[in-house]
Amino acid sequence: YVYSNANQDDEDGQQELGFKDETTACEFAYYALECGKIYSGDENRFAMEQLAGIIRTAMKQRIITADDLYSSEAQVIAKLKNSELKSSFENFASCSQVISTSETESGAVCISAKKRYVDPLCAGGKRISALRADLNTAIRDFVSLDYRYYVKGVIV
Repeated sequence: YVYSNANQDDEDGQQELGFKDETTACEFAYYALECGKIYSGDENRFAMEQLAGIIRTAMKQRIITADDLYSSEAQVIAKLKNSELKSSFENFASCSQVISTSETESGAVCISAKKRYVDPLCAGGKRISALRADLNTAIRDFVSLDYRYYVKGVIV
């Protein structure tokens, strides 16, 4: 088994599922860290911010409703494309690259991000980052990334 047979106590005395094997825990943590880097990367932050803005506007203008968001993606897109937001959605959909840019550039946005990672418990109740200096450094480097710069989407 990868996980321990019983929950372990974390630093606060709370029960938490943990790994039996330090190597597996470290591998899992590194893969989760890579996912965190992708999810907080420029492309994802830009895309989610732009799409959220379009959806927010569409809801305010009653082009779509909250119930529409529980329908299919195709139905929501069709409503956007058949509305006054058509050009905004098509501009968003046609972006093929996200670049760093200056604050004064048209379409430039500065978007913060939550930096998520996993630091699992290992047998003995210790976090893998406390056992592996390389992982601890990788997590610290990721958490210290500064997203206070401007990006914009472009068509290449």
